[in-house]
Amino acid sequence: MAKAPRIPSGVSICKASNGRQVFFRCRIGKKVTGGVPRIQSFQTKAEAVEWRDEQLVQFRKTGQDTSELTAKQMAEAKDCYRLLEAKGNPLSLVSAVKYALKFAVPDKGILAWEDAVGKWLNDPRRAKPLGVGTANAYRNTVRMFFTEHPSLKPHQVREDDVLEWLDDDEWEIATQAHHLNNLKVFFRWMVANGYAGGDPCSAIEKRSFESAGNIRILTPSETRKLLEVCPTEMLAAVSICLFAGLRTSEVRCLTWDEIGDAEFEVAKSKTKTQRHRFIVMSETLKAWLASAAHPRSGLVAPEDWREQFDALTAAAGWREKVKVDGVDKVISTWPRNAMRHSFGSYWFAQNRDVNHLSAIMGSSVSMIERHYKHVLPTQVAIEYFAILPEKQ
Repeated sequence: MAKAPRIPSGVSICKASNGRQVFFRCRIGKKVTGGVPRIQSFQTKAEAVEWRDEQLVQFRKTGQDTSELTAKQMAEAKDCYRLLEAKGNPLSLVSAVKYALKFAVPDKGILAWEDAVGKWLNDPRRAKPLGVGTANAYRNTVRMFFTEHPSLKPHQVREDDVLEWLDDDEWEIATQAHHLNNLKVFFRWMVANGYAGGDPCSAIEKRSFESAGNIRILTPSETRKLLEVCPTEMLAAVSICLFAGLRTSEVRCLTWDEIGDAEFEVAKSKTKTQRHRFIVMSETLKAWLASAAHPRSGLVAPEDWREQFDALTAAAGWREKVKVDGVDKVISTWPRNAMRHSFGSYWFAQNRDVNHLSAIMGSSVSMIERHYKHVLPTQVAIEYFAILPEKQ
């Protein structure tokens, strides 16, 4: 054991008795702990001295009170400091924990979306009751959003979840703006009443979300890079998005019992457009599903899809940052719905069948024509669907 430091004032060991037995009480005062004094009793003086010296040595190493921390807690604290250091120490450990608690554990507790909507629409503090039409419109928007995000609680929703849902191809701009406004009202109420740490809609402006002129697809080389760095638990879901065109909200609801050997089912209840469809799998998709290590039970996508997908796109080079005037600036961002748009664009370039693609993607013919009827060389489409896993 390391040599104990000089005994500071406020640290003492005294002999005491409770009337039945004699023991030795060690006290480490607040000058050392920085807060509440620590008092521990021992059967022998040697045990008391050993505990005192261990605490003082630890205090000298860390500069803070660790008398209440177990070895496991100390290891976790060190891991947290390493994570913060890797990000350039933007926050202190205490600030990081407070931030995490704010968003992970809302002050008033965690609500399912059904309970949250009920409290919101029936808030007795409302100056004027909502009209039936307004209340139904609000409820319908929130229901549609969370039906497509069944694993999310309201306090867990992020800006990207909302944007992807709004951008998801089928709606006109006015419809998108309508749903955005309803979600803004809902999440403002959640934050104001302590049921969410932040508003995922606060930075989203009413705008032209997407048009045929500005969708972005992945090149075959970008697609291969994404698959090469994809972790095994994400590979099946990512492959289905790339080579079958599912929306991310659909693949996050998809279960393994809905996937057969040659086709898979997308239930009506899990789609934005309420279209039940069966999708015949390409040989490319079959090969990637065969290469993915998975239990073949439960959900195809991991429950922490958003966190893992962010890490995946960063690993593939889509969240690259540079320092500009000392501030991190993202110079490469992941295009929203890029996997679905890539499938639609390359499939149409290879097959030229609007009606068939409409049935596969569960979208209207007009949407298919608006988004995917642009000119792409057939050879590039062939190259896209020829991307296969390396043979082991």
